[in-house]
Amino acid sequence: MPVISAAGIIPALEDYFAQFPGDRQPVLFGSGPVQPTARRVIRHGPRSHYVGYFFSRKNNCHVPFESAIEKDACLLFEGARPVRRYLSQPAEIQFRMHGRRRKTTPDFELICDKRRVYVEVKPEGKTRTAAFKDRVVAIKSTGTLDGRNYRVLTDVEIRGPELPQIAALYENARWRVSRTLIKVVAGWLINLPDGTLYEDAADQLKPYPMARCALDGMILDSVIRMDLGKPLGQQPIVTTEALRSLSLECSYE
Repeated sequence: MPVISAAGIIPALEDYFAQFPGDRQPVLFGSGPVQPTARRVIRHGPRSHYVGYFFSRKNNCHVPFESAIEKDACLLFEGARPVRRYLSQPAEIQFRMHGRRRKTTPDFELICDKRRVYVEVKPEGKTRTAAFKDRVVAIKSTGTLDGRNYRVLTDVEIRGPELPQIAALYENARWRVSRTLIKVVAGWLINLPDGTLYEDAADQLKPYPMARCALDGMILDSVIRMDLGKPLGQQPIVTTEALRSLSLECSYE
């Protein structure tokens, strides 16, 4: 069976949607619960800062955020390969500074394969003061981190070259795609000619929006490895072992 017909039709996808026509209809992620936090984030009534919920594919829940920078941090974490899950306002940390006992709640906790990291999100300008630097040293020296690392992530780091690519991928990947359709798309991808560019594959999937969502989701999930720090269009889709294994699982007939 050809990968794509002369008329621009992809036979494998035509066969799939003929059997499962309901899967053509987009359904948003977003029905999951709100992630619990160590302190209250969302309050009703007047407020002076930007708060809300970000739906996380990695956590399958709504993650509270307290600023536009934190919302962008959530988006960055969605595309960060080492991060398996992340928590908002995870726990209270107690530390001593200038002889006084203090407490703080990190903005996030990142759960990676071999480590856990508390992350504080700040505008870069605020991290340059001596008082802030002293505070970070005091927190890092406390004994209440339970083996976790502690780091500050600035708006400049968060809004780096990766974020536009992750945002574009997330826009499609936020739609629910059946596991079987993902496998069909994986099978189609591994049969494309070597060196096929992302923009060409995406163009061929225009008649099948949900298949395009599957493609972008596989990139976010690192099934397909691409350099998110560079524009995706001119990058080739390289077959990985994860993509090959996923395609071999396909069985819907």
